[in-house]
Order: sequence, then C-alpha cells, then structure tokens
Amino acid sequence: MASDALQLDREARHRAVLPTGSFIVQAPAGSGKTTLLTMRYLRLLADVERPEQIVAITFTRKAAAEMRHRIVDALRKAGEPLAGEADERTRELQRHGSAALARSRELGWGLERNPARLHVQTIDGLNHWLARRLPLAARIGTSAALVDDARALYAEAAKRTVAMMDEDLPVASGLLRLARSLNHEPRQLAELIKGMLGARELWLPKLMRSHAGPGLRGEIDGLLRQSLESELAAALALLISQAALAQGKITGQVKDKDGNPVIGATISVKNKNVRVVSTEQGQFSIAAAKGDILEVTSVGYEKFEITVNDENSIIAQLTTRVESLDDVVVVGYGTQRKKDLTGSVS
Repeated sequence: MASDALQLDREARHRAVLPTGSFIVQAPAGSGKTTLLTMRYLRLLADVERPEQIVAITFTRKAAAEMRHRIVDALRKAGEPLAGEADERTRELQRHGSAALARSRELGWGLERNPARLHVQTIDGLNHWLARRLPLAARIGTSAALVDDARALYAEAAKRTVAMMDEDLPVASGLLRLARSLNHEPRQLAELIKGMLGARELWLPKLMRSHAGPGLRGEIDGLLRQSLESELAAALALLISQAALAQGKITGQVKDKDGNPVIGATISVKNKNVRVVSTEQGQFSIAAAKGDILEVTSVGYEKFEITVNDENSIIAQLTTRVESLDDVVVVGYGTQRKKDLTGSVS
C-alpha cells in the first residue's frame, strides 16, 4: 500500500515538471514544493530562447530569494559529480540543471555570471517591472515606484480630474453635471472620485467590458443599488445597536423605611407590558430605557414611581400604607371597604 502511494507521488511530481500543462500543487510544509517548482523552472530554461520568457511569481520577497537561490545553486552544481548516496530527487534536479546550463552556454545567456536574468519575483515586483516599461505617451517616466498606501495619489488624481471642469475638454460638461448634483461642491466630488479610485476593482472591469454599450447603464444602476443596500444595512445595524444600548438593564433593590428588603414586590415599566418581582434580598433587574417610569408596588405599601435616567441602578424605598380599621372589613380571603358592602356588618 505504501509503495503504491510512493509510486503515485513520483508520477505526479514528474508530470508537474513537464511544461506541457498547468498544475496546482497542494502539499504540507517540507514536502518539496519549492524543489518541484525549481525543477519546473530549470526544465523550462532548457526549452526557451531567452530566460526572460519565464516568469515565476511568489507572494513574498523571502520566497522569491529562496527560489532564485535554489535555481542558481542547481546551475552551479550541474557540472559537479554526484555523491554515490544521492537520492532520486537530487539526481533529477541535477539532470534538469545540466540541461538548463547547457542551453545557457549554447545561447550565451551567461546565467552563472548574470543570475538577474532569472525572473523570480513577487507580484508587486512584476507590476513594477511592467510599469517601468510603459511607453512615454503614458507620461509615467522612469521613476515609477510601488507604494503601500496610495490614498494620497488617489486624492491628487481626483483633484486634477475636478480641475478639468474649467478646461475646454469633452469631460468638462459631465463633471459640471456631477458638481451641480452635489450643490456645486467640487471638494465633495473630489472625495467621491478618490473613493472610487480606491475601489476600482469593483467597477473598472465592468466599465472595460461594457465599452459604454447599452448594458452599461444597467450595470452601473446595479452597482449603485448594491451600494445603497449596503449603506442602508449598515445604518440599520447601527440603529439596532443604539436601541439595544438605550434599552439597557436597570438593576436595583426594594426596601422598606427601615432598610429591610421587600420580598415579592412587583416592579413594572409604566404603559409597557414589562414586569418583574423582587427576590428574597429585595433585588431586581428589568429592561427599561431612559425616560421610562418604573412603578414598584407591594401589599401594605404605597406605590413608588421613579423615572429612569442615566443611572442603571436604583433603590426603591417603600412607605407603609396606613388604613383605618373602621374603614376596612375582612371578607373571606380579601378585604373590602364598608361603603362597598351591603347588609349589616358587626
């Protein structure tokens, strides 16, 4: 079983080196992915007319330097004899290195002395290399450089674009219409253009694909609708979060005039269907917003009211309700006043 897996691995590595197809290599660290890529690069060197025809792109400068070092090292060791205990991978690497070195000497590349002709670089490095070769008509010059934060450049480009309103250019009328829709605020228009430049990957492909055809308006309207929906969703989330903060928890304790806890008192929010009961320690917790009125009631005590303010903790001190025995009559399990009764009472 293990031998079958090793054979499949060898066959897959061999196919990945061949320049006749494209491959995605997925493997854990230390499994030889960089060596495999080095072999593929060397194999391509044996076929091309110029080494610049091969472009290898990495994500980091460290990875680019490591791969370039391995290629140069393989070219340097190509003419050296192998040790008798060299494994199959090392022997294959030397075979590809020898073929690449022979091609370099045949066509006079001089890769041993000029490894800079090996294009192993990051994606940013490739973009820089391409930018420096733009025609002079693009007015880029030879001083183009990559920047990590281009917001200042976006602002400058937006400022120059807005300035075209005062020039005799076809774009001036469109810029004037935009400025009028923004209450003639060129600075606001510049901010919008700056934001668009920072998110050009969202709209530029659609613009280039549509070529200002009849479908362009529909696509732009779709982007605008998505933007509005996103902004409205963010605003709604903000309102919900603010409402949740405003509707906070009010905690407190119900006590009598002597400071003893009142058990079983009812705490409710006036005009709302929200109520809780105090615990054995007279404590409670209730959801209420600033401006709500809390009502605290309990048998034998006067009703207590308090308006919720910025405090989230209150003390409700109840006052004993005094009733005259001449006015109160016990009937069954409850009480009634004399004036509400009929018949004789003794």
